[in-house]
Amino acid sequence: MQQVATATSTRPRMMRGIRLSLSLAAGLLFGLLLGGAIVVLLATRLFGFAVVTITSDSMSPAIRSSDIVVVRPAAIDDISAGEIVLFTQGGDRVPTLHRVVGINEVETRVTSRSTGEETVLLDYRLVTQGDANPAPDASSVSRDELRGELWFRIPAAGWLQGMPVRGLMFLVAGIFGLGWCASWWRGRRRAHG
Repeated sequence: MQQVATATSTRPRMMRGIRLSLSLAAGLLFGLLLGGAIVVLLATRLFGFAVVTITSDSMSPAIRSSDIVVVRPAAIDDISAGEIVLFTQGGDRVPTLHRVVGINEVETRVTSRSTGEETVLLDYRLVTQGDANPAPDASSVSRDELRGELWFRIPAAGWLQGMPVRGLMFLVAGIFGLGWCASWWRGRRRAHG
């Protein structure tokens, strides 16, 4: 005699597969969020990297408002024209991300009072400009104002910053936990009758 599968016998198996898929997706999302948070924390605290959300279109189309950029530390001596750098200037010290369009050498002559010997110190100042701006920035960037050079960008990821990340992590953990509890409860019910 041939046995025919009915819709009711395949439904629990299908629901179990859906629950398993949702649990795996929630766990994966939670792991990615937690791993990303750890990487960002380590990179910024231990290695001097900066993670910045762009709030203007002065660098568009290369970098747009709501992009997130990661900036790595760099010495002013290692920067060349065409690179994109992060710097802070003025009293408000707002971080600015612009392209280097020129580099000026600045010589400072220092004379020793005791020996009368003159020493020449060479330094650099970066001329910067936003890609969407018609003219270079009014002030050049000094060694002390330079924060680093662009390493990479994550397009349109700035919307994540507005989201309460901690709340999202708890939500994902809660969904994952509820899925696990429901699965455990069903298994227990089946085992006991």
